[in-house]
Parts: sequence; structure tokens; C-alpha cells
Amino acid sequence: MDLALASSARCELRSLIRFLSEINIPPVEILSQLCEIYGDKCMSIQHVRKWCREFKNGLSNTNATNELIAKFEWSIVKHPPYSLDLAPSHYYLFPVMKKHLDGTHFGDREELEETVLRYLRGLAADFFDSDIQKLVHRVQKCVELSGDYVEK
Repeated sequence: MDLALASSARCELRSLIRFLSEINIPPVEILSQLCEIYGDKCMSIQHVRKWCREFKNGLSNTNATNELIAKFEWSIVKHPPYSLDLAPSHYYLFPVMKKHLDGTHFGDREELEETVLRYLRGLAADFFDSDIQKLVHRVQKCVELSGDYVEK
């Protein structure tokens, strides 16, 4: 597989490098796996080694993330790594999708994936916008309760 790699997808490569480095995959093998998916010119071995060193030395956020946080004047809210209260798909998207797919039978996994993707692409932007607006309220409630689970 040889996917075209846009410059905005470089962060995806770094995420993969970080993950594979964390599980002790050597840089040469990481490059081999990246090239298998993104093509031979996705990144040089020197860059893979550089990123492996950076991550092993504690780099956790890229500058781009920090710049966006500063640009939008966002504050970072500490919360548990996974909270049902803060998982929009858990309380909003999945129930709606489940209702849409109710009673449908699929011949294979590919048919299921195609149907779900077609459904998601057909949703209007305001569907997701209203979901994000609900998330703001839920984050506030979670912060007020010091991270305790909120049912309703």
C-alpha cells in the first residue's frame, strides 16, 4: 500500500513512531513499517532515529499542539484518561447509529463498515456541532464533581 502523505499527516507518522518506539521496536523496523504503508519516501532513517530519541527523552506534545492551545487561548483541564462523561460517542453518536442500524443484517465486515461510513458521512455538520456544545456542559459538570461519574 502506498498512501499519499500530506504535510499535515506528519503528526500521524510521529504518533506511530512514538507508539512503536515505546514498545521497543528499533528505528530501522519502524521505518520499514512506515514505508510499507506510506511509501519509500515518507521519512528518512535519520528522522525516525531523531524522533525515537526525542520521545525517549520525554517529548510528549509537539509544538503544533502547544501553538494551537495558545492560539485559541484554551486551558488544559485535568481529567481521568477515560471518562464516560467526556466520551461524546458514548452518549450521543452510538445510540443514534444503533437506532439507524436496528434490524439490519450484514453479509460480512466490509458491508458493515461501508454502511457505517456512509451513515457517518451523511450526517449534517450541525449534528456534530450540537454534540460538541453538549460536551462543554459535561466537562464543566465533571470538573465541578472532581472527575466523579455523572449519570445524567
